[in-house]
Amino acid sequence: MNKKNEAVSGQHEALGMRPEGLVSTKPTHPEAQWFGGGELGLMVHWGIASVHGELELSWGMVAATPWDRSWAPANKIAPAEYWKLADRFVPDRWNPDEWVAEAAKAGFRYVVFVAMHHDGYTMWPSASSPFGVHTTPGGRDLLAPYVQACRRHGLKAGIYLSPPDWNFDRECMSFHYQSMGGLEGFRKTADAPVLDQSHRPAEIPSPTAEHLATRRRLFHERIREVLTGYGRVDLLWFDGGAWDNEARDLALSLQPHLVINSRSCAGHFESTECSFPDKNPGTWLETVFCWQTCPHTMPDGRPVEVWGYLETETYKPASWVAEHHRQLREWGCNLCVNVSPRPNGEMPPIVMERLRELEALQA
Repeated sequence: MNKKNEAVSGQHEALGMRPEGLVSTKPTHPEAQWFGGGELGLMVHWGIASVHGELELSWGMVAATPWDRSWAPANKIAPAEYWKLADRFVPDRWNPDEWVAEAAKAGFRYVVFVAMHHDGYTMWPSASSPFGVHTTPGGRDLLAPYVQACRRHGLKAGIYLSPPDWNFDRECMSFHYQSMGGLEGFRKTADAPVLDQSHRPAEIPSPTAEHLATRRRLFHERIREVLTGYGRVDLLWFDGGAWDNEARDLALSLQPHLVINSRSCAGHFESTECSFPDKNPGTWLETVFCWQTCPHTMPDGRPVEVWGYLETETYKPASWVAEHHRQLREWGCNLCVNVSPRPNGEMPPIVMERLRELEALQA
């Protein structure tokens, strides 16, 4: 089992997550018990960053991230340029029915679709967001066909929502890793460069209390939208931001059977990212990993884990998934592996091939 991933710890600190650890309690609702049996999940990170082809989702606009510096500058653009990628994001080949069907045959139990990452772009026409599919040329609700495909093929439908919204915060946060903020102000070293949306040195004010309250309200409105506009949802995956049990309570008031992770509130399960537990955690736990591989390495020699689409389109073998799932299942822990569609929405053929290979291994 791998040691703790320090790059992930740094990201979590930058996102305002609680450093002292997470709190989770298994749900009592009978329709939520499906999650705790050592299940296999598929996560789907996709968005406007895919247009670039060599860019991490959201983090590609943050300068000087230490875990992928061997890859710079090809993997970095200024936020102002990053958000312009939306003008070229035309997902006219988005057909989740194809890959959801293959995932079901390969033994997956649930899917988590990134409906909004930290960049603030919503993959559904959100009334609470000025930046999303409804404001750019693609113009298509991408969330609805995903939920419908899960329902058709018997998979549990999960939705990822980011409490941080860097597009909303763009006037009051630094886009340099050592000084980035947007939660309660800047972090880390006081002499670190402060960069604006064009990656130029700037004087940037800390967010006001009113700004923070508005961002929280908008996040709650987005929760309400996805849980009232798309029928049954089975899982919510929050990622970062200030501790917000009100978000959890709102979600459960709308769909009481939901399973919710514990990154942003006291939810039902904990998760490790890009590392495996070294012993039985004794609670519900999901390990999330990139199925995709990257040709670049971190300072400690391990490969950079990239959650966004890469034009190289290379993936770990199906046997890697099967073996790690077997190990985790013995402890009742879930394995959730990430895939990334092409800019036009098509799932890379290599992913479809890996799904069929995994199905053969499960037979």
